[in-house]
Amino acid sequence: MLEQHDTLVLERDKTDKMMNKIRSLFGQQVSQEVAEEMIESETEIDSKITDVSIMFLDIRDFTRFADSRDPAEVAKFQNIVFSELINIVRECQGIVSQILGDGIMAIFGAPVAIKDHLNNAVKAGYAMIQKIHELGESGKIPSIKVGIGLNTGTVMAGNVGNELRKFYSL
Repeated sequence: MLEQHDTLVLERDKTDKMMNKIRSLFGQQVSQEVAEEMIESETEIDSKITDVSIMFLDIRDFTRFADSRDPAEVAKFQNIVFSELINIVRECQGIVSQILGDGIMAIFGAPVAIKDHLNNAVKAGYAMIQKIHELGESGKIPSIKVGIGLNTGTVMAGNVGNELRKFYSL
């Protein structure tokens, strides 16, 4: 009986570790918030109308930058920049919906509603500009310029796609 109990405990621990790994990996692909909602929900994420602020950030002259450098150097640059930007978005209660070659799309107010999504988005934008400046001044990245666009309004938020591939979108 004790041996059966030990086996069950080991299997439960193994299952818990596997679920944590799935949550972590899945959260890297969509965002931790979207992953949690999808995992915890008994059904699909329902599309809903909600108020959000959306941010687009674009690295200016990225094509010229990337064309003049080794691909490994470009990837290192992107990892440094996007790592910092993702952290700022999370600190301001947003999620990074997409990472593009030269920018990001971030959402403030969905899938988890927050009252102050506009102020959080503006705060994130200023923090990003400051961080980009700091990275350039410290020599961690070449000096770059970014463009940031913000829009606030009502959107339909939820899953788009089919049974083979879906993604969270506005």
